[in-house]
Amino acid sequence: MQISWPNLKKCSMVSGRSALGLAFLFFSFEASLLAATPPTLRTKLVRDLEARRGTQFEKLVQNWQKNHGTQVVAPLLSIASDKTFKDADRYIALMAAAKIGGRATSAPISEYLKDKSWMIRCGALRALRGLRDTPTANLILPLLKDRAMVVRSEAVAAVRDLQPQGASSALAEALSLPENFHAGRALWVPFEAAGALIEMAKAELRAPGAKDISLPASWRVVAKTFITTIEKHKNDARLAERLAAGLDLIIGKAPSAAATLPERLSYWKKSLAQ
Repeated sequence: MQISWPNLKKCSMVSGRSALGLAFLFFSFEASLLAATPPTLRTKLVRDLEARRGTQFEKLVQNWQKNHGTQVVAPLLSIASDKTFKDADRYIALMAAAKIGGRATSAPISEYLKDKSWMIRCGALRALRGLRDTPTANLILPLLKDRAMVVRSEAVAAVRDLQPQGASSALAEALSLPENFHAGRALWVPFEAAGALIEMAKAELRAPGAKDISLPASWRVVAKTFITTIEKHKNDARLAERLAAGLDLIIGKAPSAAATLPERLSYWKKSLAQ
Protein backbone atom coordinates (compact mmCIF):
# COMPACT_ATOMS: atom_id res chain seq x y z
CA MET A 1 0.00 0.00 0.00
CA GLN A 2 1.23 3.48 -0.85
CA ILE A 3 1.66 5.52 2.33
CA SER A 4 3.36 8.62 0.94
CA TRP A 5 2.15 12.21 1.11
CA PRO A 6 -0.51 13.62 -1.24
CA ASN A 7 0.65 15.57 -4.30
CA LEU A 8 1.51 18.92 -2.74
CA LYS A 9 1.53 20.74 -6.09
CA LYS A 10 -2.16 19.95 -6.51
CA CYS A 11 -2.91 20.75 -2.89
CA SER A 12 -2.72 24.48 -3.59
CA MET A 13 -5.64 24.26 -6.06
CA VAL A 14 -8.94 24.35 -4.14
CA SER A 15 -12.25 25.07 -5.81
CA GLY A 16 -14.46 27.78 -4.36
CA ARG A 17 -17.63 25.63 -4.73
CA SER A 18 -18.70 24.18 -2.48
CA ALA A 19 -24.20 5.86 7.42
CA LEU A 20 -25.14 5.33 10.72
CA GLY A 21 -24.05 1.70 10.32
CA LEU A 22 -20.49 2.58 9.39
CA ALA A 23 -20.24 5.10 12.21
CA PHE A 24 -21.33 2.48 14.74
CA LEU A 25 -18.81 0.02 13.31
CA PHE A 26 -16.08 2.65 13.50
CA PHE A 27 -16.61 3.40 17.18
CA SER A 28 -17.18 -0.26 18.08
CA PHE A 29 -13.97 -1.24 16.29
CA GLU A 30 -11.96 1.50 18.00
CA ALA A 31 -13.44 0.92 21.46
CA SER A 32 -12.90 -2.83 21.36
CA LEU A 33 -9.25 -2.47 20.45
CA LEU A 34 -8.58 0.35 22.89
CA ALA A 35 -9.93 -1.82 25.68
CA ALA A 36 -7.14 -4.32 25.00
CA THR A 37 -4.45 -1.67 24.50
CA PRO A 38 -2.08 -0.48 27.26
CA PRO A 39 -3.02 3.16 28.06
CA THR A 40 0.59 4.27 27.58
CA LEU A 41 0.76 3.09 23.95
CA ARG A 42 -1.14 6.07 22.56
CA THR A 43 1.18 8.39 24.44
CA LYS A 44 4.19 6.61 22.97
CA LEU A 45 2.77 6.90 19.45
CA VAL A 46 2.18 10.62 19.95
CA ARG A 47 5.75 11.08 21.13
CA ASP A 48 7.03 9.18 18.10
CA LEU A 49 5.04 11.46 15.83
CA GLU A 50 6.31 14.58 17.57
CA ALA A 51 9.91 13.36 17.35
CA ARG A 52 9.84 12.52 13.64
CA ARG A 53 11.95 14.51 11.21
CA GLY A 54 11.36 15.19 7.52
CA THR A 55 8.55 13.88 5.36
CA GLN A 56 9.42 10.17 5.28
CA PHE A 57 7.46 8.04 7.73
CA GLU A 58 7.56 4.52 6.30
CA LYS A 59 10.31 3.49 8.74
CA LEU A 60 8.22 4.78 11.63
CA VAL A 61 5.28 2.65 10.52
CA GLN A 62 7.52 -0.39 10.14
CA ASN A 63 8.79 0.05 13.71
CA TRP A 64 5.27 0.34 15.08
CA GLN A 65 4.22 -2.82 13.26
CA LYS A 66 7.30 -4.73 14.38
CA ASN A 67 7.10 -3.66 18.04
CA HIS A 68 3.35 -3.59 18.63
CA GLY A 69 1.56 -5.31 15.75
CA THR A 70 -2.15 -4.62 15.33
CA GLN A 71 -2.31 -3.34 18.91
CA VAL A 72 -1.48 0.12 17.53
CA VAL A 73 -4.45 0.29 15.14
CA ALA A 74 -7.07 1.62 17.59
CA PRO A 75 -4.84 4.29 19.18
CA LEU A 76 -3.68 5.36 15.72
CA LEU A 77 -7.30 5.79 14.61
CA SER A 78 -7.90 7.72 17.81
CA ILE A 79 -5.03 10.08 16.93
CA ALA A 80 -6.32 10.41 13.35
CA SER A 81 -9.71 11.49 14.75
CA ASP A 82 -8.22 14.02 17.18
CA LYS A 83 -8.31 17.46 15.53
CA THR A 84 -6.00 18.93 18.16
CA PHE A 85 -3.12 17.24 16.31
CA LYS A 86 -1.56 18.62 13.15
CA ASP A 87 -3.10 17.33 9.95
CA ALA A 88 0.27 15.84 8.95
CA ASP A 89 0.36 13.74 12.15
CA ARG A 90 -3.27 12.71 11.71
CA TYR A 91 -2.49 11.69 8.12
CA ILE A 92 0.43 9.50 9.21
CA ALA A 93 -1.68 7.88 11.93
CA LEU A 94 -4.47 7.15 9.45
CA MET A 95 -2.17 5.66 6.82
CA ALA A 96 -0.32 3.62 9.44
CA ALA A 97 -3.58 2.21 10.82
CA ALA A 98 -4.57 1.07 7.32
CA LYS A 99 -1.15 -0.38 6.60
CA ILE A 100 -0.95 -2.32 9.85
CA GLY A 101 -4.63 -3.17 10.33
CA GLY A 102 -5.32 -4.22 6.76
CA ARG A 103 -8.75 -4.62 5.22
CA ALA A 104 -10.44 -4.87 8.62
CA THR A 105 -9.92 -1.11 8.93
CA SER A 106 -11.80 -0.26 5.70
CA ALA A 107 -15.12 0.63 7.32
CA PRO A 108 -13.60 2.83 10.05
CA ILE A 109 -11.32 4.54 7.55
CA SER A 110 -14.24 5.29 5.21
CA GLU A 111 -15.55 7.65 7.91
CA TYR A 112 -12.57 9.93 7.28
CA LEU A 113 -13.83 10.60 3.74
CA LYS A 114 -16.05 13.20 5.44
CA ASP A 115 -13.29 14.88 7.44
CA LYS A 116 -12.98 18.67 7.16
CA SER A 117 -9.27 18.43 6.29
CA TRP A 118 -8.45 17.86 2.61
CA MET A 119 -5.30 16.01 3.71
CA ILE A 120 -7.28 13.50 5.76
CA ARG A 121 -9.82 12.99 2.97
CA CYS A 122 -6.91 12.33 0.62
CA GLY A 123 -5.44 9.88 3.10
CA ALA A 124 -8.72 8.01 3.44
CA LEU A 125 -9.02 7.72 -0.35
CA ARG A 126 -5.45 6.53 -0.70
CA ALA A 127 -5.88 4.01 2.13
CA LEU A 128 -9.12 2.55 0.74
CA ARG A 129 -7.56 2.35 -2.70
CA GLY A 130 -4.67 0.35 -1.24
CA LEU A 131 -6.94 -1.90 0.80
CA ARG A 132 -9.04 -2.81 -2.28
CA ASP A 133 -12.19 -3.12 -0.21
CA THR A 134 -15.22 -3.59 -2.47
CA PRO A 135 -18.01 -2.97 0.11
CA THR A 136 -16.81 0.59 0.80
CA ALA A 137 -15.86 1.43 -2.81
CA ASN A 138 -19.13 3.25 -3.61
CA LEU A 139 -18.41 5.73 -0.81
CA ILE A 140 -15.57 7.28 -2.79
CA LEU A 141 -17.77 8.48 -5.68
CA PRO A 142 -18.98 11.72 -4.01
CA LEU A 143 -15.37 12.86 -3.62
CA LEU A 144 -15.09 13.24 -7.39
CA LYS A 145 -16.93 16.51 -6.66
CA ASP A 146 -14.90 17.48 -3.60
CA ARG A 147 -14.16 21.19 -3.12
CA ALA A 148 -10.40 20.53 -3.16
CA MET A 149 -8.82 19.65 -6.49
CA VAL A 150 -6.18 17.44 -4.90
CA VAL A 151 -8.97 15.34 -3.36
CA ARG A 152 -10.84 15.13 -6.67
CA SER A 153 -7.62 13.95 -8.32
CA GLU A 154 -7.08 11.27 -5.66
CA ALA A 155 -10.72 10.22 -6.04
CA VAL A 156 -10.23 9.64 -9.78
CA ALA A 157 -7.38 7.23 -9.06
CA ALA A 158 -9.44 5.43 -6.41
CA VAL A 159 -12.47 5.08 -8.70
CA ARG A 160 -10.26 3.84 -11.54
CA ASP A 161 -8.72 1.13 -9.35
CA LEU A 162 -11.77 0.07 -7.33
CA GLN A 163 -14.40 0.59 -10.07
CA PRO A 164 -17.54 0.78 -7.94
CA GLN A 165 -20.91 0.55 -9.67
CA GLY A 166 -21.45 3.63 -11.83
CA ALA A 167 -17.72 4.36 -12.10
CA SER A 168 -17.67 5.21 -15.80
CA SER A 169 -20.62 7.61 -15.60
CA ALA A 170 -19.21 9.29 -12.48
CA LEU A 171 -15.79 9.76 -14.08
CA ALA A 172 -17.39 11.19 -17.23
CA GLU A 173 -19.30 13.71 -15.11
CA ALA A 174 -16.14 14.64 -13.20
CA LEU A 175 -14.31 15.16 -16.48
CA SER A 176 -16.72 17.90 -17.52
CA LEU A 177 -17.21 19.74 -14.20
CA PRO A 178 -16.59 23.52 -14.57
CA GLU A 179 -14.37 23.58 -11.46
CA ASN A 180 -11.89 21.32 -13.26
CA PHE A 181 -11.22 23.99 -15.87
CA HIS A 182 -9.58 27.40 -15.75
CA ALA A 183 -9.82 29.99 -18.52
CA GLY A 184 -11.31 27.37 -20.82
CA ARG A 185 -8.51 24.87 -20.34
CA ALA A 186 -8.46 21.63 -18.40
CA LEU A 187 -6.55 21.33 -15.15
CA TRP A 188 -5.41 17.92 -13.87
CA VAL A 189 -8.68 16.14 -13.22
CA PRO A 190 -10.11 16.02 -16.79
CA PHE A 191 -6.89 14.46 -18.11
CA GLU A 192 -6.81 11.96 -15.26
CA ALA A 193 -10.51 11.11 -15.62
CA ALA A 194 -10.10 10.66 -19.39
CA GLY A 195 -7.08 8.44 -18.84
CA ALA A 196 -8.97 6.33 -16.30
CA LEU A 197 -11.92 5.93 -18.68
CA ILE A 198 -9.68 4.99 -21.59
CA GLU A 199 -7.95 2.39 -19.41
CA MET A 200 -11.31 0.99 -18.31
CA ALA A 201 -12.61 0.95 -21.91
CA LYS A 202 -9.58 -1.02 -23.07
CA ALA A 203 -10.23 -3.66 -20.42
CA GLU A 204 -14.01 -3.81 -20.84
CA LEU A 205 -14.57 -3.16 -24.54
CA ARG A 206 -11.36 -3.89 -26.41
CA ALA A 207 -9.65 -6.66 -24.47
CA PRO A 208 -8.03 -9.39 -26.62
CA GLY A 209 -10.69 -11.89 -27.62
CA ALA A 210 -13.58 -9.60 -26.67
CA LYS A 211 -16.68 -9.98 -28.84
CA ASP A 212 -17.71 -7.11 -31.10
CA ILE A 213 -21.02 -6.20 -29.48
CA SER A 214 -23.23 -3.14 -29.46
CA LEU A 215 -21.80 -0.33 -27.35
CA PRO A 216 -23.34 -0.48 -23.84
CA ALA A 217 -25.48 2.47 -22.77
CA SER A 218 -23.03 3.53 -20.06
CA TRP A 219 -20.21 3.85 -22.59
CA ARG A 220 -22.47 5.76 -24.98
CA VAL A 221 -22.89 8.30 -22.18
CA VAL A 222 -19.12 8.50 -21.80
CA ALA A 223 -18.62 8.95 -25.55
CA LYS A 224 -21.23 11.72 -25.70
CA THR A 225 -19.56 13.47 -22.75
CA PHE A 226 -16.21 13.30 -24.56
CA ILE A 227 -17.81 14.91 -27.62
CA THR A 228 -19.57 17.71 -25.73
CA THR A 229 -16.40 18.44 -23.74
CA ILE A 230 -14.37 18.76 -26.96
CA GLU A 231 -17.00 21.12 -28.41
CA LYS A 232 -17.13 23.23 -25.27
CA HIS A 233 -13.35 23.54 -24.90
CA LYS A 234 -12.20 23.75 -28.51
CA ASN A 235 -9.21 25.91 -27.58
CA ASP A 236 -7.73 23.13 -25.47
CA ALA A 237 -6.03 21.11 -28.21
CA ARG A 238 -4.24 18.84 -25.76
CA LEU A 239 -7.47 17.75 -24.09
CA ALA A 240 -9.21 17.39 -27.46
CA GLU A 241 -6.55 14.97 -28.68
CA ARG A 242 -6.79 12.93 -25.49
CA LEU A 243 -10.55 12.67 -25.78
CA ALA A 244 -10.37 11.98 -29.52
CA ALA A 245 -8.13 8.98 -28.88
CA GLY A 246 -10.66 7.80 -26.31
CA LEU A 247 -13.55 8.16 -28.73
CA ASP A 248 -11.79 6.09 -31.39
CA LEU A 249 -11.24 3.38 -28.78
CA ILE A 250 -14.73 3.44 -27.27
CA ILE A 251 -16.59 3.56 -30.58
CA GLY A 252 -14.27 0.95 -32.05
CA LYS A 253 -13.53 2.68 -35.34
CA ALA A 254 -11.82 5.88 -36.34
CA PRO A 255 -12.36 8.50 -39.03
CA SER A 256 -9.74 9.22 -41.65
CA ALA A 257 -6.40 10.33 -40.26
CA ALA A 258 -6.65 13.39 -42.50
CA ALA A 259 -10.04 14.42 -41.10
CA THR A 260 -10.31 17.78 -39.35
CA LEU A 261 -11.64 17.98 -35.81
CA PRO A 262 -15.14 19.08 -36.95
CA GLU A 263 -15.18 16.16 -39.42
CA ARG A 264 -14.13 13.75 -36.69
CA LEU A 265 -16.84 15.07 -34.38
CA SER A 266 -19.43 14.54 -37.11
CA TYR A 267 -18.15 11.01 -37.70
CA TRP A 268 -18.36 10.07 -34.00
CA LYS A 269 -21.88 11.50 -33.67
CA LYS A 270 -23.09 9.51 -36.69
CA SER A 271 -21.47 6.35 -35.31
CA LEU A 272 -23.26 6.75 -31.99
CA ALA A 273 -26.56 7.40 -33.74
CA GLN A 274 -26.43 4.07 -35.57
